[in-house]
Amino acid sequence: MYNYTYQDFQAADDKLKFILEAVKAYRLSDMYNSAIEGEAYFQGNNTTILSSTKNVIKLKNGKTLKVSEPVTSNIFRQLITQQNATLLSNGAQITSSSDVDLKPKFGRVFDRVLAQLGENALRHAVSYGFWNYDRLTMFTALEFFTLDDEFYDTPMIGIRFIDKTNGKKEMRMLIELYENDGVTKYTINGDAITLFEAKTPYGVSIRPVTNDIESIVEYPRLPIVPFWGNSEHTSELTKPIKSKIDFLDKVWTNFGDSASRINIIYWILKNYSVTKDEAMEMIADIQAMGILRADDDKFTAEAKAFEIPSESVEKAIQIIERAIYNDFGGVYMRDITGGSLTNVAINTMYDAHLKKVARYEWQPMDFIQGIMHVIGIESTENIQFKREVPRNAREEASIVLDHYSAGLFDDQTALEKSPIVIVDEVDTILNRKASEQLGMDDYSEEEEEPEQDNQP
Repeated sequence: MYNYTYQDFQAADDKLKFILEAVKAYRLSDMYNSAIEGEAYFQGNNTTILSSTKNVIKLKNGKTLKVSEPVTSNIFRQLITQQNATLLSNGAQITSSSDVDLKPKFGRVFDRVLAQLGENALRHAVSYGFWNYDRLTMFTALEFFTLDDEFYDTPMIGIRFIDKTNGKKEMRMLIELYENDGVTKYTINGDAITLFEAKTPYGVSIRPVTNDIESIVEYPRLPIVPFWGNSEHTSELTKPIKSKIDFLDKVWTNFGDSASRINIIYWILKNYSVTKDEAMEMIADIQAMGILRADDDKFTAEAKAFEIPSESVEKAIQIIERAIYNDFGGVYMRDITGGSLTNVAINTMYDAHLKKVARYEWQPMDFIQGIMHVIGIESTENIQFKREVPRNAREEASIVLDHYSAGLFDDQTALEKSPIVIVDEVDTILNRKASEQLGMDDYSEEEEEPEQDNQP
């Protein structure tokens, strides 16, 4: 990991040279390389199988022998998405100690950016939320790092690097230096770093006609808060997970190789003494022309067809996938789909997953507390997340109906606990029902005729 701190920056005589060295050191660090690897596996570009599998083998005579194409899985994306969506897909509920809704202070896109921060933190180890005057913006570990106080581990300076090399020989970058009082921009060309844009204060408001600065926002700390994926500050692509994903990819690749040869006939050769190179040349000829030449009367060739062990492969894939989900603390959906499970059964299957999500929950809570400090909102512990867990809606609806029929639930309680009614719709439904009832009462009074006195 890069070892530069805020104190090192303060002590540096040449600040520009220090920034250049810090960027280079970070791009060589274990944290940055781990983030790159986590991103690759998240995108399905699993580096191990892609680097170890050859598509063709070049022979000495110039011919090529086709071999298996690498087959990668997308299981790491599924694992990350499942954990992050369980906790953050419904956003955060933030209230003050007096139960006042504080959410409007965080901007309209806060929940969406919060979920994006969590997803990136899980695969990269960390992501960063920048409070940009009135909204939240995300930086990833692939483009941003901080210089922390070496005594308190508090982020003091943020450095964002945007690579503009685009295949050129010399490194070219745009650098953004974030400090408590504003952001300064530099450019890097090779080993030279120059000022690109002078420091601009945060939240600058410009008067339209005169272009005068109208207001500047001052923050009590650096307006950038790290969002860690776990308390260990590491990517979720741990060694047990990565090794099993690599094993899964090998099984898929071997299966794909077998499937690609389903219409190919191979040959058992008798009385044919050849070198390894000659045999590979012969296989290349068979692949290219589909024929085999025999020059010796004693030489015989027996044709055989490839058979795909699909059942055993499918079983092996399921065993590996289930092991990956178990190690990660995920829910293997093959065990849930295909039947009607009770809520007790669902809760049992989700037990390990929900325990891991509960451990993960402290990370967005700490992040939101940090953003509250930046905005200037009084600290509160009233931060809640509604977990997204599948339920047996028919079973829940039946229980609610039984309680309502027994008089244990009134109309509002029954609607609030119903699995098919959104909480925001409860008041609307109750008001509509009251209006309909009032209309029926008025109609009944109009239709009711007074008694006639038929006495003469």
